[in-house]
Amino acid sequence: MTVRSGDVAERRAETDVIVIGAGLAGLTAARELVAAGYDVIVLEARDRVGGRVLNHTMTGGHVVDVGGQFVGPTQRHVLGLAAELGVATHPIFTGGRTVLELGGRRYDYRTVPRLNPVQLADAGRALFSLDRMASRVPVQAPWQAAGAAADDTRTLADWARRNVRTRLGRFAVEAFSQGVLACEPGEVSLLHVLFYLRAAGGFRQLTEVAGAAQQDRFAGGSQLIALRMAEHLGADRVWLGAPVNRIDQGSSRVVAYSGAGRWSPGAGRWSPRRPRWRAGSATTRRFPPTVISSPRRHPWAR
Repeated sequence: MTVRSGDVAERRAETDVIVIGAGLAGLTAARELVAAGYDVIVLEARDRVGGRVLNHTMTGGHVVDVGGQFVGPTQRHVLGLAAELGVATHPIFTGGRTVLELGGRRYDYRTVPRLNPVQLADAGRALFSLDRMASRVPVQAPWQAAGAAADDTRTLADWARRNVRTRLGRFAVEAFSQGVLACEPGEVSLLHVLFYLRAAGGFRQLTEVAGAAQQDRFAGGSQLIALRMAEHLGADRVWLGAPVNRIDQGSSRVVAYSGAGRWSPGAGRWSPRRPRWRAGSATTRRFPPTVISSPRRHPWAR
């Protein structure tokens, strides 16, 4: 697969839409816009596509996921996209006993680990409480939920400090955040967690295997979906090594800037100061809520 990188000497000056971020969301948005007849450029800060999905090739050629990896039967959209791109799935291995390491001790079990029942109850109560709170969040408009503004100003870690009492309870919250949300509890707002739970169908649906979200993996690694979307978009549309640090938006155009250089419209050459891409009227940013620093946005065009 060939995609353009930030050290290439030419840039296209104008386009209809700029998509910032070449993760699954950004590439899907670009793909649908191209299908609708729009001219699109995707700008990605990293030297690869995929965002939070990433493959790693082991010795011998075996590919493993080191980012998002599981998929289940209720996740119809990504399964449909994968099928369209020719990416198959296979069931994960679930034989044997489950192993839990907690506080320097190892526990193996089939259903429930043999731990202090108070700690088990605290962990269960914490996850049940999150599920119950999530049931009151409207999926299509989570900002309209009761207390949404307050929940969006505190993190999952803030909530856990007030509501979780035991080491196992804290571990359960951390394991859920790290394993499912791909971030630390202090990096994501409580409102987003509740929305995520509600949209997915609850904690069990997200964490269990048979018939749930961790039933299968993608053959060849989940990043293969992003790689094939980028390949289909073509080298002219996907630019790597192009971190956007500023967006100017006017009444009729948007200009996106990157720190690697500058495009001089009309000159047809790349100069090593500051690049800019002009869009007719739209720019769309597609990166995860755990990305803390966002591009500066200016309500004027230059």
